Amino acid sequence: MALVHHLYSKSIAELVGQLLSLDYPGTDPMFPTQRVQLLEAVVHQIGTSSDYDTITNAGFVIADFLSRPEGVSGWKILTARLLSRDVLS
Repeated sequence: MALVHHLYSKSIAELVGQLLSLDYPGTDPMFPTQRVQLLEAVVHQIGTSSDYDTITNAGFVIADFLSRPEGVSGWKILTARLLSRDVLS
């Protein structure tokens, strides 16, 4: 998850957002474990970073992800994990 250490860059933040929002027409979500880990790492950056751009871009990634439930493979799984007590604390 070294990618999230570069969230100060808007381009990297957009790439992370795209990875979280992978769309797959099948019934099974694509890479659910890796995407959950990526989402948790983004949230972790909000809580631990002191860089304004990193926090802003991480917030953008999460807000953008939450605003697109349709068409995102595994959205319910990822959202449930995002809203879990472990991640929010």
